[in-house]
Amino acid sequence: MDRVTPDRRLSMTQQLVVDLTQQILAGELPAGSKLPTEQVIIKERGVSRTVVREAMSRLQAEGLVETRHGIGTFVVDTARPGDFQGSKHVKGGAYDALAVIELRLSLEVEAAGIAAQRATPEQLLAMREALDTAIAFDATDDESA
Repeated sequence: MDRVTPDRRLSMTQQLVVDLTQQILAGELPAGSKLPTEQVIIKERGVSRTVVREAMSRLQAEGLVETRHGIGTFVVDTARPGDFQGSKHVKGGAYDALAVIELRLSLEVEAAGIAAQRATPEQLLAMREALDTAIAFDATDDESA
């Protein structure tokens, strides 16, 4: 398996998204296949649970995977009629798609940074409260696992 060399400019979440995206687009993880469990990815990659969950969330947002609660996370068919990935009018291959995803990841991180710099004290407080809620939820979920 020819994996992308880790890019030191990407966060662990971004790198996991890029790696899994490459595997999906290259057919190493075909449509319908089940991704490894959260615990397996944590152990194999040496990343936190938060990194894995954020990566899965991003892959879901990209339409590459779907989570079936209680069953697992599965690769979706990326060649459905009418989808961007499956359109016969779109030229390019897996590496072009990967380049677009890498570009989006870098732009989205930069945009988030700019938004954070321009946030009002009220907006920062709302973000802090949301983050504290997410951390408390994750800690509760860890205890039940």
